Amino acid sequence: MRNYLYFDRKKVERYLSSLEEGIISQKKELKEVRKPKIEGKINAKVASLSIEKGYETHSFQEIRELPDTSLFERLEKLLKKSKTSVINLPADTNIKTSVFLGNVKRGDLIHITGLVELSIFDRLMNYIKTIMPTMKGRVDSFEKSSQLITTMLSDSISINIIVNNPNDVSFIARVNKSTLECQIEELNDEYEIFGRVKRVLKRSEKIQLYNMKGGISLPETIVTQFLGIFMKNPAASLMLGIPTPLSLGKLEIKYPAIEIEPVVIYW
Repeated sequence: MRNYLYFDRKKVERYLSSLEEGIISQKKELKEVRKPKIEGKINAKVASLSIEKGYETHSFQEIRELPDTSLFERLEKLLKKSKTSVINLPADTNIKTSVFLGNVKRGDLIHITGLVELSIFDRLMNYIKTIMPTMKGRVDSFEKSSQLITTMLSDSISINIIVNNPNDVSFIARVNKSTLECQIEELNDEYEIFGRVKRVLKRSEKIQLYNMKGGISLPETIVTQFLGIFMKNPAASLMLGIPTPLSLGKLEIKYPAIEIEPVVIYW
């Protein structure tokens, strides 16, 4: 039985709808129940009561919403039945960068087995958020910076997906917190990820993690100040598993890399 850590039901239903006529997200069952039937007849003139015993049948429909597991399993079957192309990357995949990226395009469905971990930026921002009350006077535009961090961390998180060789193709994804079915700390293990390719980075492109949170961005000067404060605390680096020295470049995803729009994460 699968355990889902992340399940975007709307996306699953959308993909199902494109493969079948409409979407069946509910199950209807017709049930019949037999109940005793008693018919009485009262004759007021003679004060008598006659009773006829029997049974009557009641029919009704019971509507149940299909569980997440059933929906995704049906999607997998339909994808296989319709021979829809899905890029499969097992954990031991040996990716040849140029060949692989040349065959991947925006909109492709992809199924990855790999190590999932919180991005360095999100680990850093969660740490900064905890010590923010002590940073007043040490960071420019303190109130604005504090508000921006809170907003950036409230809706979604960025995760890295590592397949076989972390120095080869990078995979990055944003996960909506509202559809998470686990604690954020649990996103640090080997899982299966099904989703869609959102972007294949070109050689000249990069993703700045501090600028990808729903259009909200932190000025580079503020991020640089945060990095300086963080590097003055070696214990935090060890605790969060963030290598130092840490620069803006470590908060960027560069070619070769693919941004994924996750649909489900499970094991």
